[in-house]
Amino acid sequence: CNCRNGCRTKKCICVANNRECNPDLCLDCCSYISATQGFSKSVNITSIICRNTNIMRKDFVRTGVGLSTISESGNGLFILD
Repeated sequence: CNCRNGCRTKKCICVANNRECNPDLCLDCCSYISATQGFSKSVNITSIICRNTNIMRKDFVRTGVGLSTISESGNGLFILD
């Protein structure tokens, strides 16, 4: 993609196609920038970093399947973090 707004909307071709931005191909959206790279405090990181790289940056919630405490409901999906 060639976005410069952080890839937050369906205007981004990657978001529209349900794909994560590729740091080798999507250079304009700064998907290659790691969230852990050092920036000065005067830089607004959220306006720089591509918001469509959650899997690459391991920025997701861990979940697990387990038996629900609600009677007769079976299994449920639970947040592990």
